Amino acid sequence: MLSPFSLPEHSQLYTEAIQLLDNCLAQKNTDRLVAFIQQQVIVEPPDLDFLRDFSEALSQRVLALRTNLYDIRDNVVRVFGKDYNIDITPLTPPNAIERYYTLPPDKVIAYIRKQPNLPSDNDLRMLTKLLEISLMTASRITAEVMLARELEALVRDWQEALSNSLGRRSWPEEQSRQGHVH
Repeated sequence: MLSPFSLPEHSQLYTEAIQLLDNCLAQKNTDRLVAFIQQQVIVEPPDLDFLRDFSEALSQRVLALRTNLYDIRDNVVRVFGKDYNIDITPLTPPNAIERYYTLPPDKVIAYIRKQPNLPSDNDLRMLTKLLEISLMTASRITAEVMLARELEALVRDWQEALSNSLGRRSWPEEQSRQGHVH
C-alpha cells in the first residue's frame, strides 16, 4: 500500500519517534512516546509504513540491547576465566541473559572462595567491584529491553488493527454486511 505521506514527512515522523524512544528508555517512562504514536494512529489515513518502520526500529533496538547484555556478561566471564582461571559460567548461563542482573555478587564470591586458585584479597575486591558494576549496568539495560519490547508489541498491535480496519473498509459494501469474502 502506498502511503499518502511524503518521504520527508515520513522521515520527520520516524526521526521524532526515535528521539522520543531514546528519551523514553533513558527516563524509564513511555508516556510521551505512546502519546506520539497514538497521535499517528488517529490520523486519517494512518501512516502504516511509519508504524511498520518504527516497529522494525524497536525490534532492532531490542536486539542491540540484548547484544549489550551478552557483551557485559561475556566481559565478566572472560576476566574471571582468562585473568584468574575461574569459570563462572555455571552461575551466569548465557541462556538466562535477562536474569543476569539478579545474580547475587556474594554467591559469586562464595563460589570463587571454593576454587583452588583463590585470588588475592585485592583482586577479589576488584572482581567484586567489576561484577557489581556489570550487574548494575545489566539491570538498566534489561529494563530498557523490557520497555522496548512492550512498545514494540503495542506498535505492532496498532499496526495490525489499523491494517485490518483499512482492509475491511476497502471491501465492497455487500461483502462487509455478510461478514465474509467469497
